[in-house]
Amino acid sequence: MLVVVLPQFLDDSTPPVRYSGSDIAVVVRDSLMQPVRKVLSATHFKPVQPDPDSAIVKWIPCSPGDPSAVEKNWTQVESDELQEPPLRFTDFVKSLESVRPTVTQEDIRRHDEWTKESGAFVTVVLSYFG
Repeated sequence: MLVVVLPQFLDDSTPPVRYSGSDIAVVVRDSLMQPVRKVLSATHFKPVQPDPDSAIVKWIPCSPGDPSAVEKNWTQVESDELQEPPLRFTDFVKSLESVRPTVTQEDIRRHDEWTKESGAFVTVVLSYFG
C-alpha cells in the first residue's frame, strides 16, 4: 500500500492527512472538474482575448463585480467562444477539503507492522512551497 502524506498546509495545528494512491486519484479527478464547475455555476462572463495577435474574443467566467462582467450563463456562450478557466492550485485545495481519505490510522498501524516484518515501505511527502 502506498501512503501519501500531505502536510496540512491549510492549518498548521492539525496533523498531516494520509491518502492512499487511490484517494489521490480521486482528488486529482475532482480537481480537474473544478474549472467545469466554475463554468456551470457562473452567472457572469467577461470577454478575453487569449491570443493578442488575433481578433478572436472568448468568454471566461468571472465575478459579478468584475468591471468587464456581462450577465449570462454557460448556455448563452457558444462552445467555440468559451475560454476554459485555468486549473489552479486552489482547485486542488478545494478538492482536498471535500474528498476524505480512506486510509485509517488502524490501516497505517497494520501496514507499518507488516513493513517491519517484510522491510518494504514507501512514503511520499507532497508539500506546497508557495
